[in-house]
Amino acid sequence: PQDIWRASLMATERGEWPEELRYERASGLLHITLLDGSKHSVSAKTLRENSPSAEVQGHGHGTHQSISIDYPVTISRMAPVGRYAVRLVFDDGHDSGLYTWPLLLKLSR
Repeated sequence: PQDIWRASLMATERGEWPEELRYERASGLLHITLLDGSKHSVSAKTLRENSPSAEVQGHGHGTHQSISIDYPVTISRMAPVGRYAVRLVFDDGHDSGLYTWPLLLKLSR
């Protein structure tokens, strides 16, 4: 089973916008397909360790930090947030990070 979220974007929008986000539970990878057809992947563990949430980043510090987790983690749900981000819900209960398109691409490269 896999979770798929397809972005509904106006045809005039270009750049590094996702056309599709697809989470593959078996591999633990979030697959990102951009409007230009390029494909990228990033693990659920990397996403969880680099959550942009205040809980992980600290309140108001302004510098991006990552944490290290020593347990397997998967994505339980994905939900679009406007047209700029996706909220990822992890099986360990973490659900407060909003992953913008630039952050997703940075973590997948």
